[in-house]
Amino acid sequence: MNRMWMIMCHLINNKVAMRNFIYILISISFLCLSSCMNLMDLENPQVEDVKTRNANWETVEIVLETPGILSKKLGDKAAVVEKLIISGSFDADDVTTLRALPNLQSLNMRDVTIVGGNKTYHSTINGIVSKLKDNAIGDYMFNGMKLSEIILPSNIVSIGAIAFGADNGLDSHQTFETIVIPETVKSIGDAAFRGCKKLRAIILPEQVKEFGKEIFHGCCSLEEVTLPSFMESIPGFMFHGCSSLEHIEIPQDVKRLENSAFAGCLALKSISLPSKLEYIGGAFWDSGLTSITIPDGVTKIESGKPIGITDPVGAFEGCKSLSLVNLSNTLTDMGKRAFANCTALTAIKIPESVLAISNSCFISSGLTNIELPHTLHSIKEYAFAYTPIENIILPDGLADIAFRAFLGCKKLKSIIIPKSVTSVGGGAFGYCYGLTSIFWNTSIPFPNIHYYQSQWEITNGGNLNCLLYLADENTKNDYKGWKNIIINGVADQIVLSSDEGDFYCPQSFKALNISYTKNFKYNTFPGEAAGWESLSLPFTVTRVTHEDGRVLAPFNSNVDGSKPFWLRRLTLNGFKDVTTIEANIPYIIAMPNNNKYTSDFNLKGKVTFSAKDVTVPITPSLSKEEGPDFMFCTNYKYGEGSASIYTLNKEDSELKPGSVFLRSEPYIYAFEAYVINKITSLQSPFMFSIGGKVATRSYRTVGNKPSVDDM
Repeated sequence: MNRMWMIMCHLINNKVAMRNFIYILISISFLCLSSCMNLMDLENPQVEDVKTRNANWETVEIVLETPGILSKKLGDKAAVVEKLIISGSFDADDVTTLRALPNLQSLNMRDVTIVGGNKTYHSTINGIVSKLKDNAIGDYMFNGMKLSEIILPSNIVSIGAIAFGADNGLDSHQTFETIVIPETVKSIGDAAFRGCKKLRAIILPEQVKEFGKEIFHGCCSLEEVTLPSFMESIPGFMFHGCSSLEHIEIPQDVKRLENSAFAGCLALKSISLPSKLEYIGGAFWDSGLTSITIPDGVTKIESGKPIGITDPVGAFEGCKSLSLVNLSNTLTDMGKRAFANCTALTAIKIPESVLAISNSCFISSGLTNIELPHTLHSIKEYAFAYTPIENIILPDGLADIAFRAFLGCKKLKSIIIPKSVTSVGGGAFGYCYGLTSIFWNTSIPFPNIHYYQSQWEITNGGNLNCLLYLADENTKNDYKGWKNIIINGVADQIVLSSDEGDFYCPQSFKALNISYTKNFKYNTFPGEAAGWESLSLPFTVTRVTHEDGRVLAPFNSNVDGSKPFWLRRLTLNGFKDVTTIEANIPYIIAMPNNNKYTSDFNLKGKVTFSAKDVTVPITPSLSKEEGPDFMFCTNYKYGEGSASIYTLNKEDSELKPGSVFLRSEPYIYAFEAYVINKITSLQSPFMFSIGGKVATRSYRTVGNKPSVDDM
């Protein structure tokens, strides 16, 4: 004990010795811990000690003096051999022997010389028969086998089609993680390693000049690849589905990226394209790219055709993380569906070399801002369909806008059609419910921009509140149902609708006739706050009529021969009766509809609000009326309900329709006013009642004629 103390004191006084001593103690502790863990692994059947297992493989080493004698040399060992080392001459009979070994996991053929000839062997693909060539890995040679280690002959010059790859689908049986391809190899056949899901790294020798398709298709663990520096083309599907490939260096001599070369490479966030590149063919669809720069020299980006799918896909289609794209100044053709479904792509500048936006080029992308060149000649079908684009400036030289070019662009607000345009296809602005104005500067006939029918589908719908400003009064109107036409600042007739669609006037005009029709269908309940609807219009109403011809007016309006209805405006003291419907003011309104009233006073059905010779100004900021508990707002937009706005409840709620303002009602329509909370708080109420501080009226005896006090 005293001796140990003396040693410790000596070590403390000697810093170097002390450091070495501590190091020795830590090392001994680590070794003890490792030994304990190894013992635990041996006791746990779920944990394999790979090194121990490999060392215990049943190993056989054979020299083949003549080709075709592997089976004879193996003898009884064929049933148990796990690791096989071969040298000497090797032919097709020996391939057959190899393929029949039930437990073979490791194969070393470094010193083998492959001999060709007329002998054959069978693969697992429907009994396909193959022959060997001198110094070549044959087609399907190892297909269907399960090898975790393999060393190829050092003198081979080629690797055949599906030599190791999967024959059906993308699930190869091979389990090796790496493979060394000899420097002598000059060609690799189609799908040579397709579906080798454990393969993590590979180096392709400089001598390789010929590459087949799908070489590494579906190698989902592949992380590292070194390509020959003199490679001139990346073949089709070469790395398709290599979802772990994060980085790859494209050789500078590469001129072409063929169909689906990097499709499905989800881990590939960026890639540097060589300056000599000329062509991209559907190469990156469904990849993880976040940015891409197309070098000058690339003139064409083509769509690709996936295996087993008839419809083509765009070069970058489905790259949902792609947010930055720089196009080359030599690009002339972006290809069909080039950036389809690129939901993170919000802005792009098209170079002057591009004369046409190709079919479905940006369909369903996240595009909100695009800069088009003045040289642009045409916009093809579906080019911008279903994008959230809000504004787009069409260049003056544009000639053609194809059918459905802007289909479903629900946020597009206004469009100016240049004078140079010679054709606009049907359905070009179908389902563009946010499109509130079109400035038609061309003299060609105005087509049915909401309707188009093909053999696959029908487009039939759009914003009926959209205003059409014609530059030429002689322009023919082929859209017979279109009413809202403004020529030289005057519209004969403006018809507003509560169907899906927004309203906005960007340029003031005079309307000789303007109207809005609303269908009243709710019952009213005297003495109760129910049956109310909301209303806000962009013009002051001078006449109200029922669909059966009856003239209507708010209570106390003193309009001779009119039938009364309730009209109220919000004040700080609650809703009060008013007698006029003014422009841009929100109201609640109810038409008598109760079996206690005589039929002459019940006003269920369509009611039209109209005026003549009115000036419709540029739509102002929407007004808000302040009440005791909430703000009442005008509204000229269609949209889904939200947690921040409250609308009068409809028939699908558990309460009587038109009795409360509910939050998150399914939809809100143009000309339907809504409520917002007056006080910003974390706990907004679920509803606002029309009763209480804004009570309509107290209960009274009801007669057969409606009274202003009934509601």
